[in-house]
Amino acid sequence: MVIREDFIMRQVEQFFKALAKILLNKKEQTESEFYDQLNSLTLHTVGLDLKSLKEMPVSDLFRLFSISGKTDATKCYTGAVILLKECGLSGGAAADMRYDYDLLLRSFLLYHKSVETDRRYLDENYLSEFLNPILSLKKCMPEPEIKFNLFHFFEIAGYYSDAEDLLFELADDNYDNIKNIGEEFFYNLKDKPEAALRNGNLPPEEIEEGLRQFRERV
Repeated sequence: MVIREDFIMRQVEQFFKALAKILLNKKEQTESEFYDQLNSLTLHTVGLDLKSLKEMPVSDLFRLFSISGKTDATKCYTGAVILLKECGLSGGAAADMRYDYDLLLRSFLLYHKSVETDRRYLDENYLSEFLNPILSLKKCMPEPEIKFNLFHFFEIAGYYSDAEDLLFELADDNYDNIKNIGEEFFYNLKDKPEAALRNGNLPPEEIEEGLRQFRERV
């Protein structure tokens, strides 16, 4: 098991080296040459071309990135990074901003799936790529189902205050089963170490108040 884990982490390291080289040389290449290289890396890493990664329904990506029903977290993570790097390469026009939002959302969903499957991808070395973009996504007032995914991500990543904010929004949206989801969230917080709660910007003394406010909303 340790040998396999080391192999997977070496794969990710090699992926980052290859991606960094492609991005570093971008200014010296034509747009066609750049995307050919990025497409080649995408094919090698996740087994799909870049166009499919950007346009295929995310549910289909989850299915393709699975073996015998088990999610390949590394493919989800590397696919998420490629999509994240694509954000911002399209310029700044209004249509491009919509395009970037869609890529960011798709990238987040793949990263979230990788984290659900393998908590190693919450390590700072991996999380740092995504934290600010995900926080930006939170500010875009996404639809309730995306809010729930964001809530779940922030909860497992230990960003408890951000999770609580989204929980309140989901309560205001009358999200399905939100009462049980919220009660379980606050119940689980009581078992967290004080240091983890403070690092998540939700100290122990604020949990009861948060629970009271939540119950007033549902």
